Amino acid sequence: MVGTSDVLIDLHPRRKKDVKLFWLSATAAGLSAVVAGLIIDPEARFVWNRTGSAPEGLYVLSDEPIARGVWVIVSAQSSEAEWVSKRGYIDEDWPLIKRVAALPGDEICREGNTISINHLRIAEALETDSPGRQMPVWHGCSILGEDEVFLLNSHPRSIDGRYFGPTKISDIGGSLRLLWTRDKQTTDMSVQGDAERGQEF
Repeated sequence: MVGTSDVLIDLHPRRKKDVKLFWLSATAAGLSAVVAGLIIDPEARFVWNRTGSAPEGLYVLSDEPIARGVWVIVSAQSSEAEWVSKRGYIDEDWPLIKRVAALPGDEICREGNTISINHLRIAEALETDSPGRQMPVWHGCSILGEDEVFLLNSHPRSIDGRYFGPTKISDIGGSLRLLWTRDKQTTDMSVQGDAERGQEF
């Protein structure tokens, strides 16, 4: 760039644009490679969520301890994940990502279709799914044991503790940290569209 009186002349007007396009292309290619790697390598520490009950996007397995509000991945060998897959809610290779809502020592209750934690009403369960199939039911109250947590997402059609009750900590594959999401809201995602379509996750 050179100056002539008060006028600046860019001798390479395409350079900045080309550099910007290069970095955009490189970023897109890198993200595509990561996503492709997730599908190919089951041991990858990255997880791509494609369902709507948790923020859609890229997560990474972390060493963060299991705590209230933390996202976790449920083991594909767990009874919950196997049931969800057999029902056809997700494909076999799709991760089941849920949020920890209650910890050992907390009291969880289901009275009718109402779910509460420590006497605080937090969610409602559905009796049937969108095709009309009966959903699992548990009743009463229990104190979570040292090896148990309660998983619950904010999506009204999320398949989680409202149907399965407590989850064994041994059935959790690890804590997750959200790296990137396409959702505008990551703490309490918008669910209206998916709820209206009657999708379970």
